[in-house]
Amino acid sequence: MNRHSLIGRGLAAACCALCVTPTFASSVAFYSVGQLPGGKANSQIRDAVLDNDEIVAVGFATQNPASQDNPGGSGDTAVLWTLKDGLVALPADVPGMTPPAITRNITASAISRSGLKIAYRSLTDGTGQDVVAALAVHHAKDITVLGVLPGMPQYSAAVAVSADGRVVYGFNADPSGHQVGFRWTASEGMTPLGLPPGAVSSPPAGRATTADGSIVVGGSPTGPGGVGYVYHHGHGISALPLAPGGTWTTAFAITPGGRVIAGTGDSTNHPNGEFLLWRDGKVVHLGLPDAETGTNYTNFGGVTSGGRVLVTFDNNSSYLHNGYGWFNMKTVIEGRGMDLSDWTTMLTFGVSPDGRLVFGSGFNSTGCEGFVAKFPRGYLLNYGRPAGTTAQDEDDDDS
Repeated sequence: MNRHSLIGRGLAAACCALCVTPTFASSVAFYSVGQLPGGKANSQIRDAVLDNDEIVAVGFATQNPASQDNPGGSGDTAVLWTLKDGLVALPADVPGMTPPAITRNITASAISRSGLKIAYRSLTDGTGQDVVAALAVHHAKDITVLGVLPGMPQYSAAVAVSADGRVVYGFNADPSGHQVGFRWTASEGMTPLGLPPGAVSSPPAGRATTADGSIVVGGSPTGPGGVGYVYHHGHGISALPLAPGGTWTTAFAITPGGRVIAGTGDSTNHPNGEFLLWRDGKVVHLGLPDAETGTNYTNFGGVTSGGRVLVTFDNNSSYLHNGYGWFNMKTVIEGRGMDLSDWTTMLTFGVSPDGRLVFGSGFNSTGCEGFVAKFPRGYLLNYGRPAGTTAQDEDDDDS
């Protein structure tokens, strides 16, 4: 089910006035993305890429002031953000539609590194409840509606896209509310991923596909414990190995070449959960930041190309993990003299494969606001390096 419509005027009308002032500190830049005009202070960035060294980011904002009483939880409008244009609403399936007061979670989840194709979800009618997976192309002016799986309700979402934008992963909610994963291409349409053993739900994690789109990871806590999985196109879906003494897992990121998967799970030493890597299929224990006593079934986080840098958030804060241990992400961003004292909470959703961009949302004096931080090459990889030791080279690319 593919439909195309050119919606240029809707984009222009939704352009945010340029009011973002970037903060710089010794070549680290921090950008707060602002809000849509007239809406609530509730925006978030779910993915970001560099296009000729210019940041292009996607996520959500809240356009209707009567919409969403849970700031930070969800928005009513999928958005594109650049420093030049600010927040721009992505086109809906119905031209000119204003989001109704009660709207399901509408967001853009991922953007391809080539062609800047955006995987997101769109409203299909004025009820605010029918949501469909979509792909924005041609500078976000054209929308390809991906549709729903056969026999499924009108609620689907696109959450991950290959580097060239040709392969899209997402999920469709079934009548019981379970999320069934799918893969989409223009030639093959939408096909279900299936379920790993022991699972009743299989949503892919946001952005969690390889560069060529052949592998995606995810997991769900629905049912008797979470089942993290890896799906290989042409080979099917399988559960990730448990850590020693573990009973559950979930996965939230994979490197571009597919050799390293990041997620969480319980183990003998961490019965309430810890962060894990699966490197060439073998479990690597990352433990927990000092502020945490356990971890959730999170599907937000990211890893760099070689898997040596991980970012995520948990119960108490956002974190960076590299070869020198765990670090508070707000402290990492402030590391060269930047003042983020107005930000009381920061939720870090991911990192670009080259480690130069980190993105998410947080709470400040204006409300909930999305952000993008830009770093020099190697900054995250070498953060916390002991004095007198040799700096590490750029993170290896496993593609």
